[in-house]
Amino acid sequence: MTTTTKRPDVFYTSPLLVHETGQQVFCVDDPDRTPLTVLRRVYGACGRREIVVCQQPGAEPIRQEPSRLVRVNEAQRPTREQLDESRNDMFRMVDAHTEDCPWCKRQSVFWGTSQRCIFGKRMIEALFDLSAYREKIHPWLHGLPLEPGLAYRGQPVTVRRPGQPDVEGTVTNVTFPEQGGIDFHQPGQMGQVLVNLPGREVPEMFPIEQVYPRP
Repeated sequence: MTTTTKRPDVFYTSPLLVHETGQQVFCVDDPDRTPLTVLRRVYGACGRREIVVCQQPGAEPIRQEPSRLVRVNEAQRPTREQLDESRNDMFRMVDAHTEDCPWCKRQSVFWGTSQRCIFGKRMIEALFDLSAYREKIHPWLHGLPLEPGLAYRGQPVTVRRPGQPDVEGTVTNVTFPEQGGIDFHQPGQMGQVLVNLPGREVPEMFPIEQVYPRP
């Protein structure tokens, strides 16, 4: 009788988002920021995306992507400078792998994955995850307004107007002139952000300092 030994999974997640076993984290979707204990790291059903399994207090374990978890210890959280540097390192890692891989060389679009090998797919997913933390979670944690260079169509935001309740919406950049809008608007043009609000047919312009990313 022969036995086979399963090779350990290789993860390409940025070291800044590696949540070690036993580490305390909370989920960005939890308004109470309930501490969770990291149990293990696995790949999801697709085999491409890392999933972190965490133990909830008195409940079943939950599974989350690394970018959706924040370390309870603030001193262990990455800085913006560290996130930028790690992102650049991961771009270089993908480029180097692509150069050596006959499958990934066929991929004409950098962010595309259809032609990449499983390791190339995992690298791109890890880079997506790091970008999500950098563009949404980090500014949200620090209460920073939207950064135009990081904004994208469909991004969830909170509009905070003085003396009025906060309103949740999504960034948009295209609107229709016949509805009283404009043809095209990038976030930050004229110091404004165009936001789709619930129940409104036409997006509204808000000063960028009133628009904040949300997870």
